[in-house]
Amino acid sequence: MICFPIMHKQTIKKVIRLSYKVDTKYGVMAELMFSCGYRMCDVIDLKKMHICNGSVVTLFFEEKKTKAKRCFNHADMPQSAIEYILGLGSRDYLFPRSLYSKKGKLYHISASRVKQVFREIFSSIPKLRGAYGTHIFRKTFAYNEFKKGDIYRVKRKLGHKNINSTIKYLPEEIFMNE
Repeated sequence: MICFPIMHKQTIKKVIRLSYKVDTKYGVMAELMFSCGYRMCDVIDLKKMHICNGSVVTLFFEEKKTKAKRCFNHADMPQSAIEYILGLGSRDYLFPRSLYSKKGKLYHISASRVKQVFREIFSSIPKLRGAYGTHIFRKTFAYNEFKKGDIYRVKRKLGHKNINSTIKYLPEEIFMNE
């Protein structure tokens, strides 16, 4: 599946708005992935303890795929995500399933459910119909970070060790114009 970044702010806003219509947790999830460049598998696994120290919200975790340690502070996160996180109370996961296990344990939302929800959202937006999965959030983050700086800024923010990995996240047109 080919995945390109979303290059128009209006389309990003529409994805976020439609995500909130499905459920607040999907809206917050979309905002976190767009603003911090997380992979979906890292986002669904976040616990409040990864994030909160009183009223200070800082995300610090190790990526599952690369084992890179990533940290985003209060300033890097959307206010709505911060409010959602602070309002969670004592729940473990930021994005819990609605059903408990037989032993009463709460689990995080499943990756397949998240993919299904975002696939439906993307297919409802004409510009995004077709080849879009949840990795679009990470690619969009990379594109927006590149516009703020350079390829090395994107490399650092994504936690890549190799610049060639980072280049794959950006549209070829960017490099043809330079």
